[in-house]
Amino acid sequence: MMNEENKMDDVTPTTVRSESAFSGISNETEAIPTTVAPEIANPSLPPLTGPEIRILRPSKYMRSLAFLIPNSIIPRHKKSDILEVKFESYTEARTCNVLYTRQNPRSERAYLDLRQINPSPWERHLVGPVVVYPPSRFVNDYNKSKPVGLENTSLRFGEGRFTFSVDDKELAVANPTFRTYQGMVILDASIKDAGWVKIQKKLDGFEMRLRDHSRVLSMEMIGPDLLTTYARTTSDHGHRRMLAAVAPADHVKPVVQELVFRGKFRILSRQLGSVDVFTLEGDLEALEYVEQQLRATQTIDRFRKVKGDLAEKIFEQITRPLGLGFLADHPHNKDRWRVGSARTGPDFLVNSLASDEWLYVEVKWWNDDEDALETANEQALNDLDKYPECFGRKVDGSIIAVLDWKDGKPIRFMVARADRKQRR
Repeated sequence: MMNEENKMDDVTPTTVRSESAFSGISNETEAIPTTVAPEIANPSLPPLTGPEIRILRPSKYMRSLAFLIPNSIIPRHKKSDILEVKFESYTEARTCNVLYTRQNPRSERAYLDLRQINPSPWERHLVGPVVVYPPSRFVNDYNKSKPVGLENTSLRFGEGRFTFSVDDKELAVANPTFRTYQGMVILDASIKDAGWVKIQKKLDGFEMRLRDHSRVLSMEMIGPDLLTTYARTTSDHGHRRMLAAVAPADHVKPVVQELVFRGKFRILSRQLGSVDVFTLEGDLEALEYVEQQLRATQTIDRFRKVKGDLAEKIFEQITRPLGLGFLADHPHNKDRWRVGSARTGPDFLVNSLASDEWLYVEVKWWNDDEDALETANEQALNDLDKYPECFGRKVDGSIIAVLDWKDGKPIRFMVARADRKQRR
């Protein structure tokens, strides 16, 4: 769980599975038919003309709904292109919505994730037109509708490269890439020495987040340095950090110590499904210790590292109640100077007490649980492909475990077997 990489592509499953993470039983759900009766159409809408519009209703898509958009209304495009899709209700007068997706041109359809609007599965929509959304339009849209607190920033795109300005001072943008996620279009990039940020366009406008999903509240230049204010949660009052123009030398290794966890957690209840959800309870010492460790962090990188350490320690405490035996901690770590969640390779090696299967474990604690589950699944499968054996024995599979702990809500661990069918 060293690298908190973001989801890079929309997943396009053909069926949706509802099953226990540790069972061999599944129920496949058929897509909802998309035929409609035209006599109930919204009379305030113009008549349907041209081949670029279709009447569709949402189909099941992972844990959400999506439009399955046929190739017949999708323009010619490259696999890397972003597609902009406009749609509105077929039966009710509403504002036109705009969401984004990507598609392999060889596929028969494109999947448009509708998680942002959460429509009824029976609601019909006029979908189209679908157009290619180039980087220049993203830049223009950002400059016309900048996030609150970031009005002093701007984007430019020309001659195949981006620049980002704060207080009219241009900062270099390195490794820019576009992707879509949950209907958003997202620009991932490294700005100056601020590290990776993501600028995402949602239904309600733009926002900027750091790599661990902390929301950026403001940016300002203080001499040659960039001062960033960010919030770790929606209720956070905001933290500040100075990002110097010169990055530390690569050969300097951090001086860190292994986390010694205090207190105990136990499982209160469990809900089995395609992702098993375990509600936890911590004693007073454990809760105070977690809060103390997080409050003591001074930088966003340290905060992210401590969250990873704590999540791994909590998972260790519940392995046996989960029916797992603990075999090894980061069995394939190659850098001895690394400790805790910064170590490389799978987080743990465990065995099933029921079947004696050997399994790797990938643990995460992010703000976005959906992103964490999908990224953990990809990382767990990559580790399994890279390290098919451990201690001379074949490893049978991988488990992903995502800690969901937000202010005022129950503490939960979401646990599932890594699934190649859900691979991005």
